[in-house]
Amino acid sequence: MKLNHSQGSKVLATKRCICRPIREEDKTDLFNNINHDQRVLTYFLAPYCENILDYSIDSLINRTQQGLYIWVIEVNQEVIGFIIEQIRDENARSIELGYGIGFNHWNKGYITEVMSSICTYLFDSCHFHKISLGAITENSASIHVMEKLGFQKEGVCIDELYYHDQYYDVVYYYKINPTECSISQ
Repeated sequence: MKLNHSQGSKVLATKRCICRPIREEDKTDLFNNINHDQRVLTYFLAPYCENILDYSIDSLINRTQQGLYIWVIEVNQEVIGFIIEQIRDENARSIELGYGIGFNHWNKGYITEVMSSICTYLFDSCHFHKISLGAITENSASIHVMEKLGFQKEGVCIDELYYHDQYYDVVYYYKINPTECSISQ
């Protein structure tokens, strides 16, 4: 089966959220919720920006226009975070996603809610075989989200990430398209 990218980052609605492609007008919300908050940047790999004038989302917009999967998470007309494609292997029909959400929106179930919808979309409409997620091993909240979504632990990569002047171990989780699962899953 071939991947279907014809719709790209399609608008998806959940009970409380809208997931949609990123737009220029999302800059202020993303700055406030992600790149200007050290608490978020403890686990989400992005540069800290002191001033919004130094912050740009142009590369994210360009990546979306080139067919990469990037969604912002909108709640009550505020962009509180996003889901972003990290790596894609067309031959294996696999994709790795990352996510980040503003500190004031942690522990409210938003990531679990939107990731459930995005996984369904990527499996059913885009025909991905495997979705992978990773987190720094100290990020217990993110690990809990992955497990709650039914992802299986694939393994831990030692010193996988160099961030904030130190090495971090990264744990990876995966989910196989339920319509393609083998008996060994």
